[in-house]
Amino acid sequence: MYEHGHDMLDVAKSIIKDYKKIVTQTYLEWLTVFMDTDEYKEPINKYIELSKLLKDENDKDKWIELLDQISELEDRNKNIKK
Repeated sequence: MYEHGHDMLDVAKSIIKDYKKIVTQTYLEWLTVFMDTDEYKEPINKYIELSKLLKDENDKDKWIELLDQISELEDRNKNIKK
């Protein structure tokens, strides 16, 4: 479908341009306020922390444990119950 990387970049730019047309100022204001809440910041910070630990972990069992914690965090974000 795409022969060159710049083709995908052009598509991505056009998608962003289209989305900018439908995003309302009210939504952007809500999003700005939401991104400043602990409800948003805590899971993001935990995800970043776990990802950094995972990157440098060499112990297989600990690596699996960290990966499980990341999966659990992602599932909570999607409101998925295990």
